[in-house]
Amino acid sequence: MASKPTIRQVLEDLETSAFEDTGYESESFDVEQEETALSSIKKSLTICFPIRSNYSPSWNTSAAFRELVQNCGRHYRRDGIIQSFKLKETQFYVVKEDKSTDLKADILFKALNKATGVPDDDSCMGFIRFSGRHGTGIVEITNRAASLQPKHLDFGQSDKRGNENQAGVHGEGLKVALLVFLRRNHRVRCISGNVTWNFNFTTAGKLVARLNKMQQEAIIREKRSAKKLKDDHAVPFQVSPYHDVRFFIGEKGKGRDGIGESTQRQHVSLKTFNTWCRSALFLRDLPKQEETIITTKHGELILDDSVQGNLYLKGLLIMESSPDYSASISGRPLKYAYNFRYGATNRDRESIASSTQECRTILNIWNDALQQKPDLIAALHEMLLSTDPVYADVHLAESLMGIELAKKLRDHLFSDQSKWYYSDKEISEDPRLKTIILGLGRTGSRLPDSYWSILSRLQLIHAAKEEQEDQFLKSRIATVPVDKFAQSLSKVLRSCIQGIPGAAHIKVEFVQAGQLRLHTYFKDATFKIHERWLDNEQAVRELGLPSDVPGSDVLFHAIQWLVRELIDQMPEGQFAGTEDHTLEWDKKRVTNCAVQRLFEYINVNDSVTLHQTPSEDTNKLILEWNRLSSWCQEEVVNVQLHHKASCQGIQDRLLSKEFNPGKLPCKKLQEEPEEDVKPTACFSMMVQPGLGSYSFENLNRGSEYFGVIVKQSEPDSIALISEMCKLPRLPAEVIDLTMDEIPAPTQSEISLHLPSQSGKDQVSLVSVDDVRSGSEYDDEEEEAPSFCAVRPIENLDILQPRDWYEARSHNVEGAVIGIPKPKSTRGRKRQREQHEALPRPKRVAKSTRVGRLRDISSDSAEPPSLSSMSG
Repeated sequence: MASKPTIRQVLEDLETSAFEDTGYESESFDVEQEETALSSIKKSLTICFPIRSNYSPSWNTSAAFRELVQNCGRHYRRDGIIQSFKLKETQFYVVKEDKSTDLKADILFKALNKATGVPDDDSCMGFIRFSGRHGTGIVEITNRAASLQPKHLDFGQSDKRGNENQAGVHGEGLKVALLVFLRRNHRVRCISGNVTWNFNFTTAGKLVARLNKMQQEAIIREKRSAKKLKDDHAVPFQVSPYHDVRFFIGEKGKGRDGIGESTQRQHVSLKTFNTWCRSALFLRDLPKQEETIITTKHGELILDDSVQGNLYLKGLLIMESSPDYSASISGRPLKYAYNFRYGATNRDRESIASSTQECRTILNIWNDALQQKPDLIAALHEMLLSTDPVYADVHLAESLMGIELAKKLRDHLFSDQSKWYYSDKEISEDPRLKTIILGLGRTGSRLPDSYWSILSRLQLIHAAKEEQEDQFLKSRIATVPVDKFAQSLSKVLRSCIQGIPGAAHIKVEFVQAGQLRLHTYFKDATFKIHERWLDNEQAVRELGLPSDVPGSDVLFHAIQWLVRELIDQMPEGQFAGTEDHTLEWDKKRVTNCAVQRLFEYINVNDSVTLHQTPSEDTNKLILEWNRLSSWCQEEVVNVQLHHKASCQGIQDRLLSKEFNPGKLPCKKLQEEPEEDVKPTACFSMMVQPGLGSYSFENLNRGSEYFGVIVKQSEPDSIALISEMCKLPRLPAEVIDLTMDEIPAPTQSEISLHLPSQSGKDQVSLVSVDDVRSGSEYDDEEEEAPSFCAVRPIENLDILQPRDWYEARSHNVEGAVIGIPKPKSTRGRKRQREQHEALPRPKRVAKSTRVGRLRDISSDSAEPPSLSSMSG
């Protein structure tokens, strides 16, 4: 005899009858067992799930609604529509219709197909409808041409794996969504494949699904109801219980709560439904979407303030930001909202899978959005400038931003040519940075280190110091001014550098660097120096010296500073450290040696003079120097005297070792000239420096000389070179002649005897008018050739009575000079007699009218005197 059913069993039967049509038989089904298709269900099927009502406690009904809308394969909502109709993302769009009244709520969202050629009746692919009264009602979600199978409720089952057009891959979203609706006491029912699905909790608080095969009468009733809704324009198409999938949320009825107790299910309030619609971007009625939503191939940039900080994946809300919580997985605030076209979420659908994926996608969206709206670059720039807060939109841009987007930022920054950008790190490392920027003619503008690093990593920006160096290297070479300070600095600096070991190949250039604050730069064996150092006043200002410092002191400090700059910039490979001393020590040692050579040079150089003796009638020059200088500590120094004509080029030499006899152009350096022999042009002798002077005698009058003092004991010491000194000629002696004593100028000629190119003598005739006075020659830039009489010529027969002499110039040019005889002796025949050697003649000045002659002293034997020539 069968026992009576308990009260609990009766209640369970009543609850079951509320979900099912009459005449159903239940079959037990475990989701972990074999797959079962809807077509194989004879009458009913019960599916028990191994999850309790408290599973995923962080989920709310908005998240659950999002899952139903999102779809997962060929069943529920958005992704199912895209898959069922094989659509592209851009072909899916939603239209909202609101037919609500004060008493009745009727809101319809239609999913339409934008593809061309689709009939209007087929353009609607699904819909979401809220209908009810007095602020509550039922939510229906319908997907056209889709189906829901028991396998879709299996954990880990998802048709979206490997399909980037669909959101979510975990395969449990639907089950969790159903559980959450039931947990919030909303009944959930589904019709698909002529099967009714009812979801509930068991007495143990676990999720269970009861599937009932619809009887023919139930199918007919369902079709009639669907037709009536279509005819009343409540829905866009007549729903099929077999071919479509329909979910109903919020129907009245009995059920069990999360602890297995019986409860009465509740409707969904309109306010709650509106909140649920916030979980899908395409269900939100955003104003001016053409302006506030920029669509790209990576997703959408949303500028509307009402959704600021939200993240969407394929139009479905991942997380909504609040003042206390960020939708970004990084936890940093989002400045704008984004709808990702591709991506994966974490298991709870609360964020993008990783912070890197999130930031990279945002940057890709910005890059594409700027192609459409370039003016948005200012908004991206402002985000990167912000350090409090650091926005999640760009917090990984330092490592993730690509070259294309970075170039847009670079172009935006330098659209203002008056600014130069620097980082916080740069200014902390270089206190002169602002001065450098002013030297570039710009105004400094700070960039956060992260912003700077983006551009620097991609070589789109460089430091102000690097720009200064680049401009400095490209500056035009300056000409050294012809003044004592500039010429001395240029020459002595080169001398100091030549004496540094391994620096003889270094070239020195002064450059026109304008207002740049860079003074020197060494690169590719060239030491470039700002031309300001060639100016005494500017050098004093740069060195910080008093304005009344002597020029030699300024020269010393300026060259010393430049030498130190060069040594500091030279590669360390130029210096050789030892076991006891570092490379830095060797640098200092080399610097000290160079400065010491400079000090010794400056100490004695100004005292080096070459001048004539007080008695101007001697052919002697004196070279003097400061006998108290450090040079005088040497036992002997080499003193040289060089003739300008043969050795002018060596005046530009720098070091003592360059004046070794074997390296000089002089054919022979004479140490002690014999009294009776005419000396060669150059002299060289070893002298005790303590003497302070040395005299050079028996020199050529009218020639220019310069003196040299070198330390042969220190080949790298700087040679001391005097200024050029000219030994003047003796004053000319004037012969008084009257006009009637001189033959008519039209008939008189002076015969010059010159060697021809063929080797034969050649005679040139020069008019007396061509002979000029000494004062006329003195005004010339170049001295005219002068001739000295050597010996008389007895056998020269000419028409005019004259005394004739063979003559030569300092260039060893030959000539014949004829001196007119006085009238008293013209008629008498001269007796031939041998002339003795004549003394050196005095200068003969030529007056403007009379045409007096001058005679210049020779490098050769003594010429005849004018008195003997006239007598």
